[in-house]
Amino acid sequence: MYYPNYEITVGSKTFTPSSTKVFDIKVKCGLCPKVDTLELALTRDEETEKMQRGEKVTVKIGYEDNLQTVFSGIVDLIEKSFRQIRVYALNRALHLTILRLNRVYLNQTAGNIVSDILETLNKKLTEKGEEVLEHEKIMDGVMFPYYVIGENMSAYEHIARLAEKSNYICYTTPEGLLNFRAYERKEPYTLKYGENIIEVSLIKLFNPIGGVTVYGESPSSWAGRETFHWLSKKDYSGTSTGKGVHELILKDYTIKDTDTVNTVAENIYSRRRIDFMTFLRTLGEPKIKVSDTVKVENVPETQETIELQVIEVEHHLNFIEGFTTLVGGMEVK
Repeated sequence: MYYPNYEITVGSKTFTPSSTKVFDIKVKCGLCPKVDTLELALTRDEETEKMQRGEKVTVKIGYEDNLQTVFSGIVDLIEKSFRQIRVYALNRALHLTILRLNRVYLNQTAGNIVSDILETLNKKLTEKGEEVLEHEKIMDGVMFPYYVIGENMSAYEHIARLAEKSNYICYTTPEGLLNFRAYERKEPYTLKYGENIIEVSLIKLFNPIGGVTVYGESPSSWAGRETFHWLSKKDYSGTSTGKGVHELILKDYTIKDTDTVNTVAENIYSRRRIDFMTFLRTLGEPKIKVSDTVKVENVPETQETIELQVIEVEHHLNFIEGFTTLVGGMEVK
């Protein structure tokens, strides 16, 4: 039998089961524009009283001496009651939710735009003397002859839109590294019902979208001499169709050619056509992360093996329920 273990560092303070001060740990991770969160419940005493907003947090969970990092971030909120202290932390992607920019990009890929946003953010963080947000992998994605980001949305929301147009996933690793990349099927973790899977839930999503039509730049010849060379002289549109009832129609001024408009239509439809989400409640699985692949076996009433692309992970550890992990995913096509 294996016994759950953890190591939590907040600033210069480290908590382990031997300290008996932490009695509830909850970590939630997901794809952009979600920000990974941590909620800790601790006993209120002289040591926990010293925790402050802005301190670095690292959470490792596992069994016995085999611990895995499941979260790293910054303390965002501290709530104090008579006997307890609740600490809420966010990962470093929170800085992208605060950052707002006005920028125009010419002949840049989605990845180049994300890299520029990240570089701008890190310059601001360096000026404030704060730790920068590093990245693990940023892929190119769709090429845009012309692209504008504005203060109407946060930088993180703009990145989420760029990911959708490129059919990419964007997320932050437990170590705090940003990724903007295509989903790649990895060697799957095998989970078996009745062995390490406690509960399986299949949720049907309301998805009436039967197709996506994207229109590119409208005619600009009326501008005469003022017409820029990168504006198209005619409408472009691309359509991707499926089994739903309604058609989603989008106008995108960043698209200037038929190849790109067709690609974007296909990518947006691919990201929004999810009909079902599968949720697995398992015994604690600290190794499973967002973007991983999970193989599900021995599910009742089905003889098929299911493969899921992991898009949500929630770890929960307390003295009552023990260590459990909730994995949310969509079937790998």
